[in-house]
Amino acid sequence: MASHKSLLLRITIRPAGKKSHCSHNAKHVIAKGEQRVVVKSPGIAMPEKGYCAACGLAMIVQAEQQLAGIRGQLK
Repeated sequence: MASHKSLLLRITIRPAGKKSHCSHNAKHVIAKGEQRVVVKSPGIAMPEKGYCAACGLAMIVQAEQQLAGIRGQLK
């Protein structure tokens, strides 16, 4: 049996290779070596964006709430 297609974008947690800024809030600095959430989007224009841990966690919580709402509609 074929596996189901994922509804999620490709998300990984990896250390920053150099000092950078969060893609959600440019005031949030991600130091070299600090863990960051990397979201790889389909397409060529912006292949991936990096987010600080705080913004990444907030995005995950929001996604969990959206999925719970969708799940509730299917019951």
